[in-house]
Amino acid sequence: GGEAQPAVGFGMGDVVLTDLLGERGLLPDTARSLDFYVVAVGEELRSRVLSLAHALRERGRSVSYSLKPQAVGKQFKSAGTEGAREVIVLGPTEVARGVAVVRDMVSGKEREVSLEELGDDGWRMRES
Repeated sequence: GGEAQPAVGFGMGDVVLTDLLGERGLLPDTARSLDFYVVAVGEELRSRVLSLAHALRERGRSVSYSLKPQAVGKQFKSAGTEGAREVIVLGPTEVARGVAVVRDMVSGKEREVSLEELGDDGWRMRES
């Protein structure tokens, strides 16, 4: 209702715009990618996860970890969702020996790597 007014306009929703850009191959690649996801086997290793994540970030690596206590399986699922290339698993037995288990998320192969090699150079001092 009311008096007619001259106007010009255009409207498009985000879904329509996404479809249009997708059809033309103009959507940017938004796949998530991450160098490492650090998994803690037990909440008592939380400080170790934070220390290792910090050390890896200082070396220019992209790192993520669970912000809340979670089962190991859920942490691995999060690592996959975030596109982690490798998962570093910190278990109590391994940390006591100064190593972590590193799993390649593509091949599934695992290897032990020293915490020093991962960049956590002060791990021995913090253990005492």
